[in-house]
Amino acid sequence: MCADKGTKYQTFRGCFLFRSGLKQPTKEGRAPSKRLVHASMRSSAPDHCRAYALSDPGDQDYLLDCDHDHKDRCDRCSQLASVVAEIKETLEANIQHDEECLRVWKAYKIGPGKLVPYSKFNCPSELPSLSSS
Repeated sequence: MCADKGTKYQTFRGCFLFRSGLKQPTKEGRAPSKRLVHASMRSSAPDHCRAYALSDPGDQDYLLDCDHDHKDRCDRCSQLASVVAEIKETLEANIQHDEECLRVWKAYKIGPGKLVPYSKFNCPSELPSLSSS
């Protein structure tokens, strides 16, 4: 975080609002699973059709044909992917923001108005991507 208290407050407030915004989709996705599993033996959503999900086309013992198409998508399951993508974006933005704040703080320690090139720092010039994990 930056030495500027206003920036720290804004970052903290943004994290709090982000966290509050994530609670609703995850509660909606979790609540039905406590009462009812929304998968069935036959479903038009491929992730919810047990016959489709457990079939193995290469093994006749585990092959079960479905008499319907699998073209639908589950809205509740799609929310999970959007929540994970939003978390990833926020983490990457926070890493980039913290790196810039560190650079400004180190430049301030040297003297007002002076910028320090990244090569002077004992840190990597490029941050590792979160998508590789």
